[in-house]
Amino acid sequence: MPEHSGWLVEDHVIITYLWGYVPLDDVQHNADTVVKLVYQVNAHAPIHIIVDATQHTNPINNFIGVREATRELLNHPDIGWVLIFGYRTSPINQFIVRAVCTVFGIRFRFVDTFDEARLFLQSIDLTLDEDIPDPTPPPGWTGNL
Repeated sequence: MPEHSGWLVEDHVIITYLWGYVPLDDVQHNADTVVKLVYQVNAHAPIHIIVDATQHTNPINNFIGVREATRELLNHPDIGWVLIFGYRTSPINQFIVRAVCTVFGIRFRFVDTFDEARLFLQSIDLTLDEDIPDPTPPPGWTGNL
């Protein structure tokens, strides 16, 4: 399965990796995995999600399917920002993704690198009282951070 998620900062920041071709079923599986992580948290601090898409190869074309697959996750009241880095797609596709996220009230941003995602979160979330560590890629990962 070309996706993996886990805690980067316990109970506060989740890292998700997408690589290769990620079909809608895998998007659903990943969203379900992240929802389970979110429901394990007792505190109500914002939980941010950083997505490493540097090795993701298929563009998002089925926006309604992706929205349905991630609905429970993205509607959770404790979800903070969703930051995707390394996603190479057309400016039109990025515009559509941003527009869909705005319509559904999702705090979302494309960034170029992991460091940019880390700096952004540290600048907007004062409850992040510890440094965000460099991620440890999962087995099978071939990307660069």
